[in-house]
Amino acid sequence: MGVVSGETSPEVIGRWRVRRQYIGQLEALALAAVSTYYTLADGAPLPDGGNRSHALRGRDVIHYVDNFGALACLVKGDSRDHDIGRLAHVLSAILVSIRARPWMDYVRSAANIADLPSPLTL
Repeated sequence: MGVVSGETSPEVIGRWRVRRQYIGQLEALALAAVSTYYTLADGAPLPDGGNRSHALRGRDVIHYVDNFGALACLVKGDSRDHDIGRLAHVLSAILVSIRARPWMDYVRSAANIADLPSPLTL
C-alpha cells in the first residue's frame, strides 16, 4: 500500500500524562494515524491510481506492533491507561466505520521496518 511516516509533535505528546517514556502511546498513535490517513482523506490518489479514502474500506487490514502492552490494548479496544485507551477507541471507531477487518500481531522490534532509521527515500 505505501509508507507513511512522520514525527510526533510536542503538542501531541503534551496532551498525554507526563511519564518517562511514551512507547505504548506512540505505538497506538501510529496505528490510529495510519488508519486516519487512509480513511479520512479527501479522495487523494494513491500511487497505484486508487483512491486513498477507500483504501481500507471493507478490507483485511494487518497491523504489526512491537510492543505487547500496546498490542493488547489495541486488540481489546481499550486500556486502563487513559492516553492509550483514547487512541484504541479512535482506531476501533475508524476500523468499524469503514467495515475493515483488522488483524493485529506482534513483531519483534528487530524485524519491524517501522523502527528502521528513515533517511532512505522509498
